[in-house]
Parts: sequence; structure tokens; C-alpha cells
Amino acid sequence: MNMWWGPRLRRTDFVFAVFTINLAWVAALYFALGGLSLMLQLGPRSVFTRWGTEPLELSAINFAFDLVLASLAWRRLQDANLPGWYLVAAIILLWLMALVPALSIAASVAALVGLLALLFLPPSVGPNRFGKDPRGWKSPEHQAEQKERLAKGE
Repeated sequence: MNMWWGPRLRRTDFVFAVFTINLAWVAALYFALGGLSLMLQLGPRSVFTRWGTEPLELSAINFAFDLVLASLAWRRLQDANLPGWYLVAAIILLWLMALVPALSIAASVAALVGLLALLFLPPSVGPNRFGKDPRGWKSPEHQAEQKERLAKGE
């Protein structure tokens, strides 16, 4: 199993990776800043409107973790046979929304909706243009055959 590596990322691996990365982010903040601030961050952590208003260490940590999460989301899109460039367009849109104070809450809600969409996005069965199926299916027919065999009790 190539959980976090490879061009495609399964839904379960995506959930595990997001959870693990967020725990690592909290730990990095604790060790870098000497404590934790208890606030909910739904959108991108490294919004450029905050650069210069927060400690440099915090900006660097937030940017690094945003890059890791973006790479996970990119591969999750590829598992659904969608180009990862959709993610770039979404990030640019979120950053532009964050520039307008009245839209900053809408940007956070849009980021949460986007994350949930990645969780429920159905994968393509079998290999696609981005690589082989991480679940091991060779084709949709192979999956149907296996389901039929399981239903018969073989």
C-alpha cells in the first residue's frame, strides 16, 4: 500500500493524513510558540493578509503545513480523475475572498465545504490517467466481478 505517496490518495488515507497533519501542526505551534492559541482555523492557515502581523515562525509553520495539505488534496482530486489544477484555482479564489473583510467568513465556510467535498468525492475505479487504483482494482469490471463473487459467498 502506498498510503501517502503516489499520484492517487484514497479517502480513508486522506482522512488519516489530514488528522495526522493537523496534530503535527498543533505540536509544531506548541513547540515554536511555547503555547497554543485556541482558535478554529477552517481555511488556509497562511493567508497573506496576516503576513507581517504574526510572528515569522507562525507564518512559516502555517505555510509549510498548507503545502502538505495542498499536496494531499491534489492527489485526492487525482483519485477522482480530476486535475489537481482545480485546487490551485480554489486556493486563489479563497485568498482573494480573504482580502475582502466581509468575505473572510465566507472563505472559511467555502474551505470547509471544499474539504468535505474531497471527503465525499467518489474515486474512479481502476487505473486512470494519473495512475493505478490504490485500492487494487484493475477495472470496473474487476470490481463488479469481486462484488458478485462476495454476494455468492465464494
